[in-house]
Amino acid sequence: MKTEKKLNRNGDTRGLHPNSLKNLKPNPGNNGRPKNEWSLTYLAREKLLGPCPYDPKGRTWRECLVERWLSQSLENVSYFNQLMDRLEGKVTQPISGPDGGPIRYQITVEDNETKQLTEQLISGQIRDSTTSDTDIQRESKGV
Repeated sequence: MKTEKKLNRNGDTRGLHPNSLKNLKPNPGNNGRPKNEWSLTYLAREKLLGPCPYDPKGRTWRECLVERWLSQSLENVSYFNQLMDRLEGKVTQPISGPDGGPIRYQITVEDNETKQLTEQLISGQIRDSTTSDTDIQRESKGV
């Protein structure tokens, strides 16, 4: 006695197995992350606000760690660099070509039609569809 295979509407068996991704229903409200009370970051932040048992002055963990960080920055340049990056923000690195000059690029096209369209786009005769009229007005005013 042969058993007939169940077929889906496309005539195959895809998606019919119980472990198929199609049959795995999402669990609303549960994206896989633990609640805040269980995350390590949450627990560490709570602990930082509490008193440090190793400090004779009775300061919080946060106060002790910041003082240690500041004193270490006087002795070790990497601590100082990290401290400055956090206080002042990281310095942006300029992008430039060789010897600090402009970046040069080369566009290679296969056919004449694409070459003409590229030249028109670069010269400003045509513009990208994502550029709005407001952007062009700002550019012409130098804003």
